Formats: sequence, C-alpha cells, structure tokens
Amino acid sequence: LVGAALAYVAGALVWVHSPLWGHLSWLNLPVVLTGFDKTFLSLPRLLHILAVSYLIVVFPSVSNLFRTSRDHPLAI
Repeated sequence: LVGAALAYVAGALVWVHSPLWGHLSWLNLPVVLTGFDKTFLSLPRLLHILAVSYLIVVFPSVSNLFRTSRDHPLAI
C-alpha cells in the first residue's frame, strides 16, 4: 500500500510539473484528464489527500513531526 501511495503522489507530481500540457491532445486522452475543467476532479483530489495522509502516518520520522503532546487541547 505504501508503494501505491508513493506511485500515486509521484505520478501526480510528474503530471503537474511536466511540460506536457500543450501536447496532451496528441495522446488522445479524455477531456476529463486533459482539460482544465475541474468539475470532475473530486475523486483524484480525494485519492491524493488519502495518499499523502497515509504516507505521513506510515513513516514514523514524518509522523513524529506532526504529533502533539497529550496535554495539548486539540489532541484526541
């Protein structure tokens, strides 16, 4: 599951930062993936948030950065 989350986050990073935005029409992908209309992005956004939050929780070195003490008022 860690590999899938890492692959999804890395794929999203490459997709956003690659210079392919002008050439995506050549790939014959659906307009949902290549267009700038953000109507149909709720599932990819949810998957991205879940993947990033899973990666934060699964690695102890990263998880300790976000940990709060027991006497913190917002600690659950």
